[in-house]
Amino acid sequence: MRAPRHARQIMQVRRWPAWLAGFGTLVVLLALQATFTPAHLTLQLALFDAYQSLWPRVRQSAPAVVVAIDEPSLARYGQWPWPRNELARLVDNIAAHKPAGIGLDLLFPEQDRYSRRRDSGASDNDLRFAESLQAARAVLAVAGTDGRSVNGRGPFAPVAVVGEDPMPHLRGYRSVIRSTPVLDRAAAGHGAISTDTQGGIVRSLPVASLIENAIVPTLALEMIRVAAGEPAIRIRATPRGVVTVGTGDVAVPTAQDGHARIYFSPHDPSRFVSAREIMGNRIDAAQLQGKLVIIALTGLALVDYPATPLDARVPGAEIHVQMLENIFDGQYLSRPQWGRNAELAALALIGLLMVVVIPRARPGVALSSAALLIALVVMTGGVAFRAHGLLLDVAAPAVGLALVFIASLGSTLIELERQRRWLRVSLQTEREAAARVTGELEAAQRVQTGLLPEAKALTETEARCDIAAMMAPARVVGGDLYDFFKPAPDRLTFLVGDVSGKGLPASLFMAVSKALCKSAALRENSAVDTALTAANQEIARDNPEQMFVTVLLCSLDLESGRLDFANAGHDAPVLMHKAGGITRLDAAGGPPVCMINDYTYASASHTLSPGDTLFLYTDGVSEAMDADGRLYGRRRLYRLLEKLGTEKSCTEIIAAVQQDLQEFGAVEERADDITMLALRWLGPAARS
Repeated sequence: MRAPRHARQIMQVRRWPAWLAGFGTLVVLLALQATFTPAHLTLQLALFDAYQSLWPRVRQSAPAVVVAIDEPSLARYGQWPWPRNELARLVDNIAAHKPAGIGLDLLFPEQDRYSRRRDSGASDNDLRFAESLQAARAVLAVAGTDGRSVNGRGPFAPVAVVGEDPMPHLRGYRSVIRSTPVLDRAAAGHGAISTDTQGGIVRSLPVASLIENAIVPTLALEMIRVAAGEPAIRIRATPRGVVTVGTGDVAVPTAQDGHARIYFSPHDPSRFVSAREIMGNRIDAAQLQGKLVIIALTGLALVDYPATPLDARVPGAEIHVQMLENIFDGQYLSRPQWGRNAELAALALIGLLMVVVIPRARPGVALSSAALLIALVVMTGGVAFRAHGLLLDVAAPAVGLALVFIASLGSTLIELERQRRWLRVSLQTEREAAARVTGELEAAQRVQTGLLPEAKALTETEARCDIAAMMAPARVVGGDLYDFFKPAPDRLTFLVGDVSGKGLPASLFMAVSKALCKSAALRENSAVDTALTAANQEIARDNPEQMFVTVLLCSLDLESGRLDFANAGHDAPVLMHKAGGITRLDAAGGPPVCMINDYTYASASHTLSPGDTLFLYTDGVSEAMDADGRLYGRRRLYRLLEKLGTEKSCTEIIAAVQQDLQEFGAVEERADDITMLALRWLGPAARS
């Protein structure tokens, strides 16, 4: 039996909101993921860490070992730093066991403090240590830093570039920390030990980085180069970035910035040999023979223990060992360049299937189907990692598909409920009420805007000053205020204020406060202290809502440049000197108006020089926030005003602050009203 035509029309209409919601959500998600660097980076990293936790790397070989200057070694041979002759003996004992190579995950930026300096400038122990390093063809560590260089420039391994220049893409450091020159020259190679963390976790190493405009390999790769006797490091790059970094037959696949993601295995004590055992000749030669040996500190009180996706604390040298194991076993993790496109395609195709099918299916079937599709996407990422070491971000498509499902199914359920209850009349009533409220607010906005004076009217008749002002409410109407007027031919009174609260109540209180402040200033013949005191008493007289307002009241003698001002809890004005620099006029402070009814305000004076500019503002400027909740702040405002100087007009100064707020990201969604007033005294000679 067929349903009536009217019922079929209702059923068809029900599907459109779900289709539109699902398709709209899908389009927005695709646009966000295709346009921006993933905002879900934390989720992505957590997913990749979960892969390693579920399927950690299994060690197939042990090409490297750490000679640990650990707690037992320190207890036996003394606190760190050891005399360099002791370190020389350690290197000699390691070299005696014929390792493939020796690297030191240590820096020696200062001369040995336990021996006297020779005529050459180096100490006896340093010379002894240098001889051991040279004989063992050891690799010394260098560290990239953005601070001050220590021991200056020095040699690095030659680099052969295949393809495009990789330098613009590499992780860069402005400065370097090297060992002393006598030790640095004795080393057969130099490898970087600087690492970057994400959320306090080490996930990758820069196989090649840029230090003082020189390409430097990581310690692990430099040890391989020296051990194999290769003349250079080889980097292959394309216009999109680095592809591989290697030497000889080794080619490590990297991300575009030269970082290689490490496939970690759990912390293994067998990777470590205590320096005490080697110094005491109590070690099996097989533990070092043919191995790449890294000498490193592991004493808990001496070094930081970084975290990895598998372990909360590991010695830093173990990360270099894990990199060496990755290279020797050929077990790499890679984020393929086509991965992002594949993730977008999965989200688009499966999301489109959901958008079409979900509104036609029963809720239970729709939920089961969506769960199956999302599970299929997640399983694909796991299989790609397990089988090929590929890092596919299936978290983004999975979350996106869940959102598409929620939008589609939620819209379907909402539409069913809406049609069942027949809320058309209620919706129409609400729309009419909203239209009335909107009209009233727009009328209030026009009235409020009309209360504020226009700078053009003053500047056309008064050539001794330049003035500009603006007020932008956070809502349709606001509680900020400004005013300027001439109570006498040679005097200009101006003020800026900020009412507590926002919206319509604040706008009403703003209108009253502005009118009473102006009235008091006119009565008191521009005496700002008595005018502000009188205004406080009058405004507080009828204030049942206990609102308050901050006010900065100023009076300028247009002939002498004398500025009198009184401050009722407002941000201090900024004086932009014609000669350069800015000054904050923070004198004559008092509580906001209506906070203390009988308070007597004080005034302060400052004489302006021709060309000096005053900048007044409300806290909507300094306390503006971007999308991450960071404050714009006074420091940024002051730096901008100092940079602008007095070459620009008052209108241009206000426009520049507005532009800077917009670039900061604090204009589109304002939390508070924004008001600014700029006044420049041009001097008595400018009078027309």
